[in-house]
This record gives sequence, C-alpha cells and structure tokens, in this order.
Amino acid sequence: MAVDPKDMRELGRKLFRVAKATANGILDRISIYAADNIITPGDLDSDPDPKKLTNRRGRLLRAVQGNRTSGFQGAESSRWVRGEGRRLDFGFEIDVPYLPIHEFGGTRPAFSIIKTDKMRRFFWAMFYKTNETKWKAMALKKGGVTIPATTYPKRPVIWPAVDRALGDRQEILDRNIRAEFGI
Repeated sequence: MAVDPKDMRELGRKLFRVAKATANGILDRISIYAADNIITPGDLDSDPDPKKLTNRRGRLLRAVQGNRTSGFQGAESSRWVRGEGRRLDFGFEIDVPYLPIHEFGGTRPAFSIIKTDKMRRFFWAMFYKTNETKWKAMALKKGGVTIPATTYPKRPVIWPAVDRALGDRQEILDRNIRAEFGI
C-alpha cells in the first residue's frame, strides 16, 4: 500500500497546528491559573498576606495575564510559540522586577533615602492633617531615612501555575486533536 506524499505533508501540517494550539493552550492555562488561584485580591490599604501574593496595584497580575494571544509583546510580559522545521518552541517572560523575590524568597538589602524639603513639607502636612506624632518625628528628624532590610518568604506564582498547566497537557492535546481532525 503506497502513501501519497501530499497526504503525508497535509498530515504533518495538521500535527504542527495541533502542537501549536496545544502550546498556546498551555500558556493560556498558566496565566489563568496564576491569576485566578494564586494571586489573591487586595488593595493598597490592606496588609499583604505573608503566605500568599496579594494583588495590590495589579502590575504583576497584568504581566502574568498578558494578552493571552500568541506573540503578545506587552510592556512587562511576552509569550511566544515558534516553529521551525520539526521543532516547536514556546515560552513566556515576565519583566516585573520584584517577581523573583516573591517566586523564590529572599532578602532585600537596607537602603537610605535622603530627605528633601518637599518630603519634609509633606510630613508636616500629614502631621497637621492626622495629628499623628510619627509624621512630626519624621519632619523634625535630620538627615535621611534608612529603610531596613526586608526578608520575603517564598510565595511562588509561576511554578505552581506551570505545574498545574502541564498536568492538563493531555486534555489540551486531546481537545486540539479532536478539533483539527474532526473526531
């Protein structure tokens, strides 16, 4: 029984489309799992949860979610699915500078801030508004302010989402095979 080369080429194209759709599906699941199950809602007035990553401004959440479309080039995230020959590569990058310290834990070193006249006026304004002595002390203190070193616990965002999405890869692959081959 001879196989027509045209049929083999079409089969190869279909399998490549299945692989590409599966890679996009896995990337979608990573962003969905991280956004919906790992990053907890919060606001600037709430204290962060020491065991979970709290979404206070939304910067990390927006970077993790991206646009959920192949080839998205956002301000702080990108994802890609590329194929060449028999090889298919896919991945993502998140360029939020504080992500690694949350993902792996660590210590941010102490640093100093030089107090300016504008800062001093702000402290006085806050003291008159709230009558809290901490603002008066900050306004009267000479020199700058030293921010102490802070140790952050490990609060992974990406790796739990990657593990869960890769656990779903067979279901995503099966769905894409059924869609491409009409089964």
